[in-house]
Amino acid sequence: MSELVQLSEITKVYQGGVTGALNGVSLTVEEGEFTAVMGPSGSGKSTMLNPNLTALENVLIPAQLKSTSSAEARGRELLDELGIGEVADRYPARLSGGQQQRVAIARALINQPTLLLADEPTGALDTRSGDQVMELLMEVHRRGQTILLVTHDAKLATRYAARVISVLDGKIVDDARLETAERAATDVIRVRGEETRR
Repeated sequence: MSELVQLSEITKVYQGGVTGALNGVSLTVEEGEFTAVMGPSGSGKSTMLNPNLTALENVLIPAQLKSTSSAEARGRELLDELGIGEVADRYPARLSGGQQQRVAIARALINQPTLLLADEPTGALDTRSGDQVMELLMEVHRRGQTILLVTHDAKLATRYAARVISVLDGKIVDDARLETAERAATDVIRVRGEETRR
């Protein structure tokens, strides 16, 4: 077995704290292990799973686990494409909510996964930033990426997706393929509007 995660003498003291949230913690997790971290509230479990990383280091985590070469160049390229290249060396706590969301999107894209799950990827973004994110998702889709987008915004769904599935009360109430002449985007928006009035 090979080591997948290694923490060595990790210490974390929050501002104003007298004792550390982590005090010299060392831990190795082997590839294929099922590891549980247990302890009472305030014991440092969550802190241990949240080592401080810059925006670029956050993006590179999946690539490093996969041992992808030229990961840093690809990470910087993704950050640039998402319009946040200038924050690559900042820590997430110093980024806006929208910038943090774009870092998460770049992290999801770095290894070109078979399926990209995008749960409200524009939710915390202004219109311009949201458009940038959606255009990037469209670009990776044109290159063959499968994307499953979850959104409450019918206009966003019909603008970018070729298929829109509407769910209400835990059930699928409509499944429209917009690339066919039989269903137009306006039909899906109308159906969605009727659902919300129920």
